[in-house]
Amino acid sequence: MSKRIIRVFVVLVFSSVSWLCLAANETSRTISQQKIMPSDQVIPVLLGLLVTLVIIVALAFLLKKISRVNFHSSHIKVVESQNLGNKEKLMVVELQGEQYLIGVTPYSIHQLCQLKENIIPQKSSLSFEQMMKQLLSARPMQSGEDKK
Repeated sequence: MSKRIIRVFVVLVFSSVSWLCLAANETSRTISQQKIMPSDQVIPVLLGLLVTLVIIVALAFLLKKISRVNFHSSHIKVVESQNLGNKEKLMVVELQGEQYLIGVTPYSIHQLCQLKENIIPQKSSLSFEQMMKQLLSARPMQSGEDKK
């Protein structure tokens, strides 16, 4: 299905580019034949931009719909995740009621152990606004900053 979408995308891009080329060619012919005001050229340019934007938005929507299908699973759940570095993570994953601790790097995934007791994820009671206020109040003042 994705190959079909790519083919449609290529056809739409080439057709819009060819349409813009034809409009530019026609505009250059009419300019050589008669005097045209610059305001007369605005409509074809805006139409070309509008067609291009519509194609981009439509393809972004289609790709988002396709990617949603691939990533959802009702059998595997990520319970907790902790970043260890730029690209390394420790994750607790639940599969068929059992939880596993796994290590994730860009090149591999290793099961570290199976947990004896399931971890119940705790939801943060702080809203985003409260967390930001807490972080900003804990930040030391730098020279040149005024207290508000």
